Amino acid sequence: MVPPGTWSAERVLEALRDWAREVGRPPFAYEWSPGHSHSAGRSARVWELWAREYPRWPEARTVAHYHRTFRAALLVAGLPGGRPPLELGLNERMEAARRMAAVGFSADAIGEEIGVHAETVRRYLRAHVCGCERNWVVRSTRCGQCAREQAALAGPLRWDRAGVIAALRRWEGFEGSAPRSDEWLGGRHASGRWAREYPAWPSNATVVGLFGSWNRALRAAGLAIKPYAYTDEEVLRALRSDAERLGRAPTGEEWRQRPLNVPGVGAVNTHFGSWNC
Repeated sequence: MVPPGTWSAERVLEALRDWAREVGRPPFAYEWSPGHSHSAGRSARVWELWAREYPRWPEARTVAHYHRTFRAALLVAGLPGGRPPLELGLNERMEAARRMAAVGFSADAIGEEIGVHAETVRRYLRAHVCGCERNWVVRSTRCGQCAREQAALAGPLRWDRAGVIAALRRWEGFEGSAPRSDEWLGGRHASGRWAREYPAWPSNATVVGLFGSWNRALRAAGLAIKPYAYTDEEVLRALRSDAERLGRAPTGEEWRQRPLNVPGVGAVNTHFGSWNC
């Protein structure tokens, strides 16, 4: 227990600057949040420095008490308050969310800190540990690692139209909406649930190959189709506009970050077969 009067607004700022000097970057709020949630087989390396030297550093809620929010304190201290690296794994995001919730942070504040929507945070807080005790499970009965291992034992899946339709409907059941074509990209572009649970889901190329287009597959499955579509010329015009703005051709990774109401990687793949075409 830290004695009353230990911290003040200025002492909190100096602690933030001290951490940045020692670690080489500002702290994230979840790193300064004591917590006791199940780690699902992951090491606690993210939290070790703060815990080892506490009370040299204040708790995240103490920082917020003196400066309204953790990010506001970083700004007053003259430190950048950007989000953590996107490669933070699901188990680590889950642990971060649960630690921050345990000390009173709202879902909105947690989402801002770890880079996800508040509703995603709420799902994290309702999650459970898989029966294998290696990973957290958010919206399924088993973790992605178990799903991949079971699929490997069963051998490769051979997709047909009926199987793809069932997969599309199953995805909507998990995610609450039909999948976008760029969510089912394979190879180095794979991400999210699709990557975690592959080969439980067919690839974008498999779907388009069987139905001729992504929207035809959604229509066959009785799922909602996006209220907009693009012509070849609209997609090409968007690519040229980006190339002029950037002074070079845009990358596929850059186009995966585009808003949903403009052409993205999925539109390029649907109209031209692949990004490089």
